[in-house]
Amino acid sequence: MDSSTLPSSSPQARRQIPHGALLLLCTAVGSLLLCILYTVAWNPEIRFFRGVAELKWRFADSVSAAGQAKVVIFGGSSCAFSINGERMRDEHHIPLVNCGLGAGLGAKVLAHEAVATLRTGDTLIVALEPSHLTCSLEPPLLGIQHAFARGHLDWVTENNLGLDGVPTLSALLALRPGGYHGITLLGKVLGRRPLYRYKITEVSPSGWQQTDVRTDIAGSPSHGPQLSPDGIRFLRALRDLSEKKGVRIAYSLPWLYTPVAKAGEYQESCRRFLFQVAEFIPVLRDPRLGAYTVREHFSDTVWHLTVEGSNLRTDTLAQQLKKWEIWARADLQARTETR
Repeated sequence: MDSSTLPSSSPQARRQIPHGALLLLCTAVGSLLLCILYTVAWNPEIRFFRGVAELKWRFADSVSAAGQAKVVIFGGSSCAFSINGERMRDEHHIPLVNCGLGAGLGAKVLAHEAVATLRTGDTLIVALEPSHLTCSLEPPLLGIQHAFARGHLDWVTENNLGLDGVPTLSALLALRPGGYHGITLLGKVLGRRPLYRYKITEVSPSGWQQTDVRTDIAGSPSHGPQLSPDGIRFLRALRDLSEKKGVRIAYSLPWLYTPVAKAGEYQESCRRFLFQVAEFIPVLRDPRLGAYTVREHFSDTVWHLTVEGSNLRTDTLAQQLKKWEIWARADLQARTETR
């Protein structure tokens, strides 16, 4: 005798179960594909970074095609807004490609964008903001999305640059835009504001970026006191890769707005940081130690230099490159211990 509590074994019931599951599966796959399409084709932030990265690669190719050894510098937006490649070429006769993008892409993806442009005889300047090297370097969502949009998901899924890869399934799921992105995008649409703050037309062929936006900024961000295990492995990998490619490498500490009253404290933290970095790769000798106190030379963040500020930063870097002025670790240690 059939029990009403037992699952029905009728043909109709058997057909309904797989159809429902199939519908859910198709919905999930379809949603993921739409998310991927949005990320690659429509996300205004990803479109900006992809377009700028392509511009920088074209410039790097043109320099290499001319048979010139070049300087390739990379980091977050502090790099993009600080180093004027055209000025470096015209005033100092140094071919330079500014591969700086956005800090939100993560150190691993930022490095891949720069490393891909290197040729034997080039110079690689690591100008990452210190916080990149004092924390975990697992690729953030934005970095994974950018790598996919650039056709290089392997940048984040494979073990390279001294860092573990992200599982492929996790990387694919990361292509979904987050809720915060959706809310902010909707707000911009309703408020009839630009979908993204920056425009590709604000970036020069060499990769130098500027903006007319000016905002109130104050203080200076801090960073961890110690290189993270990821940061150490990353620096070692960049050093080994540079040796293999026949490329000279060094670290250049970015400038950021620091009020005069806080300059000494920030410089001290940077001395300690650079002392650690110098164990793995050379560090360009900049007496400012990252602290720049002229507020008028910053635009919309404490990392973004104006034309005047970036000209000074570019000229300073040019002199360091020409003379290859490197900090001795003993000097950094002595300065730290006498404070």
